[in-house]
Amino acid sequence: MGSLTPPIHALYVRLSGELERVHAEVYGLVWNRHVFWKVQEIIRGNKSLRGKPMTFNKWMAYMYCGAMAGAIRRLIDRRRDSISFVRLLNEVKTNPSCFSREQYKIRFANPQLPKGYLDRDYDKLIGKGKHQPERATIDREIAELTRRTELLKEYVDERVAHAARNRNAKLPTYQHLDDAIDYLDQLVMRYLHLFRGSAMRSVLPIELYDWTEIFRHAWIE
Repeated sequence: MGSLTPPIHALYVRLSGELERVHAEVYGLVWNRHVFWKVQEIIRGNKSLRGKPMTFNKWMAYMYCGAMAGAIRRLIDRRRDSISFVRLLNEVKTNPSCFSREQYKIRFANPQLPKGYLDRDYDKLIGKGKHQPERATIDREIAELTRRTELLKEYVDERVAHAARNRNAKLPTYQHLDDAIDYLDQLVMRYLHLFRGSAMRSVLPIELYDWTEIFRHAWIE
């Protein structure tokens, strides 16, 4: 088995750092969505709030939509001076040998793993018998990410970050947000697997404490 050459290792370290920042953004999206909809569930379940003015809830929804769309917009930024998921995917596409089967087996070699485990793992991740990530696969991922985020990008560019004179009359919905977040969650798990050698089901963390406990107390005394 070969070894990690200095240029490949340096590239891997740099891109790993960028993936960590992408992961943090996607983590924030997944967690904030979970919190937002849990709070909506709590509000809907409180019969004493029915028929009351929903100014607070409308404000929360407005802030949620702007912040979430803005975070998604950052992840698809293509500017050369930015760190984004799209730029990271393009870097992997340009440097597939850095994430080849051989490099994967070198990085995550462990005598405690069953024989052939890393080859089988790489087969599931990249494709049976594939030697490295394929450009066509990454191009499809970028195209799907672009498709799911296009309307959100326009919303941020025209209404959140700027005030466009001629704005798209079509506004994104909660479903547009969910579709984009679901795909980002799926995609970041795939690349965390490729970079780290371990799989996960979602970036949504296990709740270690009951953060909804605050709603069991009167807010105004």
